[in-house]
This record gives sequence, C-alpha cells and structure tokens, in this order.
Amino acid sequence: MILWAIGGWRAGDGGSDRVLGCRASSGRAFGGGRSAGEVVEDGGFRGVPADPGACIAAAERPSKGVRPGFDVVLKFKMLVLQSLHGLALGRTAYLVRDRLSWMRFCGLGPGDAVPDANTLWDFREALIKEGKVPEEWRDKPAKLRQKDRDARWTVEFSKGKVREGGTPQGDITIPHFGYKNHVSIDRKHGIIRRALVTDAAAADGARLREGLIDPANTASDVWADSAYRSKANEAFLAEAGKVSRIHRKKPKGKPMPRATARANAVKSRIRSRVEHVFAEMKGRMGLVIRTIGLARARAAITLANMAYDMKRWSWLDRQAELA
Repeated sequence: MILWAIGGWRAGDGGSDRVLGCRASSGRAFGGGRSAGEVVEDGGFRGVPADPGACIAAAERPSKGVRPGFDVVLKFKMLVLQSLHGLALGRTAYLVRDRLSWMRFCGLGPGDAVPDANTLWDFREALIKEGKVPEEWRDKPAKLRQKDRDARWTVEFSKGKVREGGTPQGDITIPHFGYKNHVSIDRKHGIIRRALVTDAAAADGARLREGLIDPANTASDVWADSAYRSKANEAFLAEAGKVSRIHRKKPKGKPMPRATARANAVKSRIRSRVEHVFAEMKGRMGLVIRTIGLARARAAITLANMAYDMKRWSWLDRQAELA
C-alpha cells in the first residue's frame, strides 16, 4: 500500500440517404481502435449499480405528468467523461453531441437528446446531497454562493535552482489555494483503494489515521513520504499489524545522515509509484476544481478518482489479454 497525499440533423434534410450515410459514417468511426470514450468496455461498465436511481435524492426523480428525465446512467457516464478530460459541464455536453465515440460510450445516437450543463449540475448536486441538505446550504446566502470558505492556503517547500559558484540551494515556498486529494494505492496494480479530500491546509500526516489504510489489503508494508512520519502514525500502523516503510525526516538543523538518505532512496523506488496517479490527473485528465465549497470539491475529486480507476482497470484488462 502506497500513500500520498454531432450536432443533430433536421428531418427531411437529405432524406433516407442522409440517414444511411450517417449510420455508415458512425460504423467507420466506431470500427477503428479504442477511442477516448472507451474507458470501460460498454458491456463492462462496472461502476454503476443495478439500480443507480437508488443513489439519487427523491427530488431528482420526475413527478407524475412531467416529462421523464434523462437516464441516470447516461448522466453518470457524462460525469465520468468530464472527469477524465478536465472539462466544464457545458463543454462536456457539447463534445458528447459532437463526437461519435463519446455518443457510443453514452449509449446515444446522432439524433438523441443530450443532457445540458444545468442537468448535469443538478444531477451532481443530487449525488452530493444523497437526500440530505447540508447545513451550510439551507439558507444559501450570497456569501456562500460567491465565496469559497472551505478552501485554504498552504505553502509547499521545494529546493531552488543551484546558484552560480555551487552555493547551497535555498528553500523556496510555493503557495497553493484549494483542496488536497489524499490517496492510497496498491503496489501491484496502482489502483486507488482509499481516498480522502480535505482543504489544502490540512496536514498530510494526520490523514493516515482517518481511513487511508484499506483493511481489505492483506499486504503489510506501507510506503509514504516523510510528511506521514510521526510517533502516532508509527503506533497506529504497529497496532494494525502493518510494517512502516515511511521515509525518515532530516534531523532539524543537521544534514541528512548518509545511511538515512540511502534508506529513503530505496523506499522511493516503490513509494514514487503513487506520483504517477497525480501526474495522470494533472496531465492527461487536466483535473481542475470549478466548484465552491468542500462538499462539491469532494464530489469532483471523487469522480476523478473513480474515472482514474476505471481507466487503470481497462489498461490492466488489456495487459492480461496480451499476456
């Protein structure tokens, strides 16, 4: 276990030839290779329960005499696509209408209606609330709508560039404002097993004892960087029957002992695998939080974690087929 913190066509426009041509074009588009939408095989979309409507608040379900709403699986798939590509909700709706591969992933045809940004927003809000209205949303004052009171500033330390003449490197501070995604992955598969979302000012070390350790993982070794090194965490891991492979910290006011540096380097060969998860999210997935408040940020980041795991499982399945 490793820790870290197309557009539609008009009826009568071109007649039946136009429709047949569109179907032929769709067949060609779907025939070659895996597309961006094929994160999970259509028949193996395991992330959705048999009755996804049970996960949605009653307010999300249409009343009698009202046009039936969009299928919840369709909306969930669109949120997966949005998380995979770091898109705004409006852009996601546009690309589902525009890209044939995304249509197929969502189970749509060229003439089918597509949920718009507001519909996706309402669906995500229903997922967040789960039938309950959070305390801070009851009155919905203007300040809560316009200002993020949950996000926090944090300062990240790193080494500056080497100065001319070989003088020692100086520590530089990089301020960050927003939220943190604390995850634990398994060493063999690189799948996110547990995750926790906090404001950016939350200390990494204390999160270890807040559910990041997966009890179903039978492996005993736990790797993490020095931010997770503390007496409380060491005692927690020992009580849980785990072996700590957490990096040791540099003594305050003293240089790092060579033996400790070498031991940390050996641990980094395994611990560094968790960095690939964040590189994927920041790079290809382009994860950006476009919401206000911790509850909405937690929903967006959790969806991104789920999308990453789906993508990773798809890759692992292909490797098994090639073996």
